[in-house]
Amino acid sequence: METTTHGIAIDAPASVVFEALRDSAHWASVSGLTIYKEQVDGGANEHTIRISVVIGGELSSCLVARTLDPNNGTIFFQQVDVEEPLQLLIGEWTVADGETGAIVTIQHDFEVSGDPDIVMSARQAIDDCNRRELDALKLTAEWLAGLIRKQAEAT
Repeated sequence: METTTHGIAIDAPASVVFEALRDSAHWASVSGLTIYKEQVDGGANEHTIRISVVIGGELSSCLVARTLDPNNGTIFFQQVDVEEPLQLLIGEWTVADGETGAIVTIQHDFEVSGDPDIVMSARQAIDDCNRRELDALKLTAEWLAGLIRKQAEAT
């Protein structure tokens, strides 16, 4: 089992960041990778979604099962339809309050069949996706937090 972990500080309330991750309808702007998302079953806190993303210059689609725990600021996910050489892909988003905003961590655990070069290539792809997602989430959540503050000041 391989593990990658990435984190970022976001100048926005943890509740705003969590909601941006929860409501995957906004992922085209939030993730930096997603071009389409559709919930195919389940409810608000446990569901399966189909996601279309651009990775490595190619369009890819997958099914992801998610379990959300708003009280603890976590979203567990597992890719349901993994393809060779990938054997398993699971992970967790964690959104916590920091001193000046939210601290966000994304962890992936994955298994890949094949030689060490294939494992390294998978790790690099996941690392790249994580950085892109975190950077896009930061921009979007900070923009949303700014809109919310302006709206609150105007009322």
